[in-house]
Amino acid sequence: MKQKINLLICCFLLISGIASAQTVAGTTQAAESDANKTKTGATEDVLANYFQLAAKSITSTNSGVQVKLNWFALNMQSDRYASKNYLNSTWQRKGEFVGFGGVNSWQGGFNYNVLNRRDTTLANYSEAYVAYQPEEGKITQAAIHKFESAINVGLAESLTKLASDLFQAGQPVTDLKDKINTAKPGLLQGLPSDGGYVSDIQKALNDAINAHGANGPNLPAAVTDAIAYDVPFLTEEALSTLINFHGSSQPGNRPFTSFITDQQVTDLNKFLDDGVKNNKVLHNALGANTLADVHQAIEKKYRLLIQKVSRRPLLTFGYLYTGGTGKVLDSHTGGLTYIQSFGGTDIQKIGQLKASLTDTLTSSDPKGVVRNLDRNIIAFQAGYNQVLVYASKMSLAELNIALEEDRATSGYIANADKSKFYFDAYFRVRLPQTPWVKLNLKYDPKKNNLLGLLDFTYNLDK
Repeated sequence: MKQKINLLICCFLLISGIASAQTVAGTTQAAESDANKTKTGATEDVLANYFQLAAKSITSTNSGVQVKLNWFALNMQSDRYASKNYLNSTWQRKGEFVGFGGVNSWQGGFNYNVLNRRDTTLANYSEAYVAYQPEEGKITQAAIHKFESAINVGLAESLTKLASDLFQAGQPVTDLKDKINTAKPGLLQGLPSDGGYVSDIQKALNDAINAHGANGPNLPAAVTDAIAYDVPFLTEEALSTLINFHGSSQPGNRPFTSFITDQQVTDLNKFLDDGVKNNKVLHNALGANTLADVHQAIEKKYRLLIQKVSRRPLLTFGYLYTGGTGKVLDSHTGGLTYIQSFGGTDIQKIGQLKASLTDTLTSSDPKGVVRNLDRNIIAFQAGYNQVLVYASKMSLAELNIALEEDRATSGYIANADKSKFYFDAYFRVRLPQTPWVKLNLKYDPKKNNLLGLLDFTYNLDK
């Protein structure tokens, strides 16, 4: 009993934030999904959102399959998207493993974001929500406090009647949850806590049945006490969900008609909207007159902030080991890649500066007979990526132009240049369901040689 009382106190303190928190979580998830879609192919090349599968260099003999796996994808927590867990896993979303398997070679390595300016959840959550969540919580708490008492009475009577009928039948009950769903559709919200509430009542009921058998006396007080303790929790959850429906731009169907009347719904909605109108922060700062206005204004603010954050720089450090046979030499490559977008939040066809600096250790024997690591090559590439086509909230076509210079600082090869200069370019288009087709071009002006390679990349965001 003491445990139930403590649980009741804790839930009372937390219930005021359930409605706004659930709405925030839904808004955040939708906005994050859209944010991932708006990322350019160039950005996804630098750091994958979640999982990336690419067929590399399809038109060459060095073709193979590359996999990028964000470290967050390895988080096996069932509630990893819950606010606290998600915020505590920032370091996971900043890194990825890289693997490649080809006919003659394989690769393994990682990339890690050394700047923390691109995590839209962290950057925007507090700025978009924290200022308004307490104000909305005050209104929802007041609404729940005002309307729950009348609902509790009728709901307790209904559940007591159900329990009394089951008690008189005298048979142990194993499916009370199903019976409650049938008698009072929409009462159980499908939350993890539902099982605890139902099991409390079911245990008290079965204890009474085992003690008295069929056709026992009136329903024992232990059962009615369990119902009295659990009903407020169930009512608060139902009212929180109902408040979410009212605050949503797409409310959907209301599954509470079995225990909340239409008049109570009308009165509740009016109470909420009046609370918003009379709240200086929500009404004056957001220009909101209804709870739905509040959520729409916050979502708009959140999405604008996502666009702002997406322009911020991204700098990754990466390491890649290459192993192979024949002329494919073993190598160690480490380096930095930088990308930054330009353009205001109202500009969809953004431009991006992209630069990379890498250092590769490999053998100086082009035949692959000697496989030591006496050759060092430093490569620098800088270019500009432009979104050419933007529709359906995402980039559909991009063009990248870059300059590249590779310089050997040790392990020189006879009859080979110490440095090489290239013009690089690629053109990519997005196909349905977010895969990219990318044509890479590398032109050596000294030898007048043009190399073209084709990649196919698919990104999974969750």
